[in-house]
Amino acid sequence: MTIKKGLIDRKILNDAVQSENIAEAMNECLWVGDKKHNTIYVNQTFEKTSEYTLAEALKMYCTDFFDDEGKKIIEDH
Repeated sequence: MTIKKGLIDRKILNDAVQSENIAEAMNECLWVGDKKHNTIYVNQTFEKTSEYTLAEALKMYCTDFFDDEGKKIIEDH
């Protein structure tokens, strides 16, 4: 590994840690999904509000968290 690559990797890691710290400090629910709308991250506020643990949420599709009206809006986008 070159020094330059090591510095870039460290910056990416630092940015990721900082982003997670911000997400965890938020008082708002945060859900993050991939391109197929699968859950890849929820913050602690989401866990407390939804009563789903991170492990449970990671097994769920985005529409699993919404009523029928919300599901239609999501599916249309």
